[in-house]
Amino acid sequence: MQETIDSLTAWLAEPDYNQGLQLYEQLIGSGFVLSMLQAGEDEYNSLRLSVALQTRLEELLAEQAQQASQYPASLADQLERAKLLMDERTILKERLRAQYQRGVMYSADSHQWAFRILAIKEELDAIYGRRRFYDAHGYLPEAAQLDTGLSPADLLKRRNSVRTYITKYQQTLAITYQADALERVQTKLAQYRSELHDLDQQLQAFQSSN
Repeated sequence: MQETIDSLTAWLAEPDYNQGLQLYEQLIGSGFVLSMLQAGEDEYNSLRLSVALQTRLEELLAEQAQQASQYPASLADQLERAKLLMDERTILKERLRAQYQRGVMYSADSHQWAFRILAIKEELDAIYGRRRFYDAHGYLPEAAQLDTGLSPADLLKRRNSVRTYITKYQQTLAITYQADALERVQTKLAQYRSELHDLDQQLQAFQSSN
């Protein structure tokens, strides 16, 4: 659902008529209105298309809000954090873009921002992976229990291993088609993403305490 919401939001920010027709057919369906819209772009059709997609976006947002109200507290908290992470990522990307526009192709700051953007992506993947798993199964994946006695070096080592497992299961997922096998792979992938999120949180706690 989030990908659809993102697509609609992006389209409404920068409308493209042909792309809008594809979204309309995909999200609303065929019928008389679509046939009329396909007759060609004009002021009336553009307005009607925009209103239809805006309405669909509002419906999805309401559905998402209703769904979110039923999420476990831990997942709801993570989704709230995801919003902050996306805002942070947007700010960092704007800073990078501003530097490039000034002709600064590399700096210590841009290096740090780029790595932070990658870290945010990993955390968002983990959070939204947990949400997708919950939406599909009605419960959260069980992450491996972390040893609270692990040192930061041990946590980093485990995180690297978990990242490798995630890459492996993502590749397996792309070539898995049988329903039962697909569910097993999705479950393992969600578990490792959940563990990665927990590892990142614990590493951040170490960094904050130093």
